[in-house]
Amino acid sequence: MTEVFGKEHAREKPLIIGSVKSNIGHLEATAGIASLIKSVLCLQNKHIPPNLHLHTINPKIHLERISAIVPHKVIPWETNGTHRMLGVSSFGFSGTNAHVIVSEWQEAPLVSSQAPFERPWHILALSAKDEKALSQVIAGYGKHFDQSNEEKLEHICFTANAGRVHFPRRIAFLAENVDEMRNVVTEYIRGNKHEGAIERKGRDHTHPKLAFLIHGKIHLELAQSLFETQPNRNNLHTLCASGPWTEELESQVSQS
Repeated sequence: MTEVFGKEHAREKPLIIGSVKSNIGHLEATAGIASLIKSVLCLQNKHIPPNLHLHTINPKIHLERISAIVPHKVIPWETNGTHRMLGVSSFGFSGTNAHVIVSEWQEAPLVSSQAPFERPWHILALSAKDEKALSQVIAGYGKHFDQSNEEKLEHICFTANAGRVHFPRRIAFLAENVDEMRNVVTEYIRGNKHEGAIERKGRDHTHPKLAFLIHGKIHLELAQSLFETQPNRNNLHTLCASGPWTEELESQVSQS
C-alpha cells in the first residue's frame, strides 16, 4: 500500500482502511464475499463503519506515510462529485489472493431522444427449448406489458431479438405500437391466435445465410421505407453505392 499510495502526497482526504473481521470474525472461505457485502453496503448507505476493538495501532505501521486512517466511528462518505470507489482484498490460507475494485452506480437521467430511424412495425421474437418453456416466456412478457407503459417497444424488441439465444420453439409477435403488442400477446395467452402471432419451429444452433434480393425494378415507396427504417440495410446500400442501380435508386429517393 505504501508503494501505491505513498506517492500521492497531494491527497486531499486520507485513505480509509477497514476490515470485516472486526465485525464478524474470520469466516475463512467466505471472508472475501463478506468483505464484498460490507463494501456494497458502504456504497449504498454512503457511510463507512468503524473498526471495532481497535485501540492502539501497531507502532511498526506508519499510516501517516500514505495519509491513511482506520475509522473509530461512523464516517459519512462525502465526495466532490467523483465516484465513490473502494478496493477489497482477500487472502486465502492456500495462498490464493484476490483483489477487486468496486464503484458506485451513478444514476443517469433517461435521455428522451428521437431515434434517427422510426420503424412502422416491430417484431418481438421469442423462443425456448420446448412448448412449456415458450409458454412461460410469453406469459412473462405478457405480464411485463401489463405492468409497464414507459419502455419503448423498439427497445424491448431489440433486447429480445438481438440479446437472447434463439432456441428451436419460436414465435414472433408483430405490432405497430405497445398497445397493439400488448393486445396481440394477451390474446395469444388466452388462446386466441391473432394474425400478428407467427409460430415456427427452427433448428437449434444453426446460422443460415440470408440474403436480401432485389429482382427487377423495386417500388420507390419500398426503397424509401427501407432507407428510413432499416439502418443496417441503409449502410449496406451505401457501401454498395458503386452499382449503377443503387446510384439511380438513391437519386430517385433524394428527389422524392
